[in-house]
Amino acid sequence: MTHGRSDEELIRDTHNAARFFTEKRHIAWVLLAGVVLWGIYGYVNMPKRKDPDIPVRVAVAVTQWPGVSAEKVEQLVTRPVEERIAQNTRVHPPEAGNFGIKSMSLPGVSFVQVQLDEAGADTRKEFSDIAIKLNDLNRSLPQGAGPIQFNSNFGDTAALMLTVASPAESPVVVALRAGAVARAIGEVRARAPSGRGSRVAIVVAYSELVDPAILRRMRDLVARHLVESGLGRDVRPIQGPGFVGLDAATPLDDATLLGAMREFGRDRLGAPAFHPDSWPPVVVRDPKDTEARLRAVSGPRYTYRELDNITDLIQRTLEQVPQ
Repeated sequence: MTHGRSDEELIRDTHNAARFFTEKRHIAWVLLAGVVLWGIYGYVNMPKRKDPDIPVRVAVAVTQWPGVSAEKVEQLVTRPVEERIAQNTRVHPPEAGNFGIKSMSLPGVSFVQVQLDEAGADTRKEFSDIAIKLNDLNRSLPQGAGPIQFNSNFGDTAALMLTVASPAESPVVVALRAGAVARAIGEVRARAPSGRGSRVAIVVAYSELVDPAILRRMRDLVARHLVESGLGRDVRPIQGPGFVGLDAATPLDDATLLGAMREFGRDRLGAPAFHPDSWPPVVVRDPKDTEARLRAVSGPRYTYRELDNITDLIQRTLEQVPQ
């Protein structure tokens, strides 16, 4: 009994979803089958792309013209770019919330953005058409301006990875540099006093595009370290096109001397090498062995800056390829 009502009365008067589906099991089975079929249909027909295809309708054209005022960039670069882009029939009409074409001219650079309308289904085709028109405009730009870099890949997740590596320095260059190093060592040792023990030259070769002042400062620090630590006496600098070094009297063998150089570079200079574009240091005792020593450590033909310029050129070229 509960509040004067019997269990039979409670069961008879209580109505809820659980009781309804218990008493009318055929309806529950029909609804369950419908939900299962609906789930199977949804699973079969749902999109299964890892990256949904969301068409990007905005692109930007960037044109550099170094050293030119914003007014001149606006007149001679930005406006012609806008006119070429406007020739495409799928450019969105300007209205509230949609710009169609908008631009910004700064000293030395022009930015022009384009927005396609929603009626065009194939945005790649339209952007390729605009890219072709802009490529044709490159021939009409003022001298020093361009090329136009048209970027329409904001929504693309596909990537092309390229590895750019430099070949080794040619044997002819190594031989010429070895000859210059051998002559420099011979001239220094001809002026050095005798009776100081065996002399050893430590040489670092580098690309001629590297600023030699940087490596000469490091060479001077190493020379001071050898004198202060007692590792060398009568330390004399040597230098020439594409190499710096020092010649000193020292009792150390080659391995110990190179180990001391690496330790000095790590602890005092904070770098494992003198310069990213320099060759590893070599120890030369007999100038006749210079070419063999340099050939064993010869570095790449191109510097990192040159490789970076090459990759930039590849990137700009690929960006102009029609999609």
